[in-house]
Amino acid sequence: MLGRGLRGGLLGGLAGLFGVVAGSFGRAAGASCSATRTFMAGARIAQHFGRPGTPNDQAWIESLFGHVKEELPHLDKITDPGELEAELDSIRTFCNEVRLHEGLGYVTPDDEHHGRGETIREARRAGLIAAHEVRVATRRELRQDPV
Repeated sequence: MLGRGLRGGLLGGLAGLFGVVAGSFGRAAGASCSATRTFMAGARIAQHFGRPGTPNDQAWIESLFGHVKEELPHLDKITDPGELEAELDSIRTFCNEVRLHEGLGYVTPDDEHHGRGETIREARRAGLIAAHEVRVATRRELRQDPV
């Protein structure tokens, strides 16, 4: 979302006309110094700072960085750009086609995108119900006192 929330969407309109890129930053000192501001203006990158005390302004990127830091700490040690690109490609494949996502009801984004998500969730619910019925029947059978 280029330029959303900046001067009533004016920047969003300018992005299409002039190729302006909007950058979203936290309140880090480095992002607001005059040298950085000058560079960003020269590179035609508009800056938008998150409001203090409102971490939900940038929740999507905070969530991504949290996952990257926790699940993929080895990425910080890679110095070769080609190696990093290959690693990110394999991670992208893993995250989109293998890893189950809680927000999607524990299916992969690929399954959800291709319309298999609801079928998988229904089969999982049916399997849980069947397992519960077997467990209850087994326990009832074991609980019977021999006469």
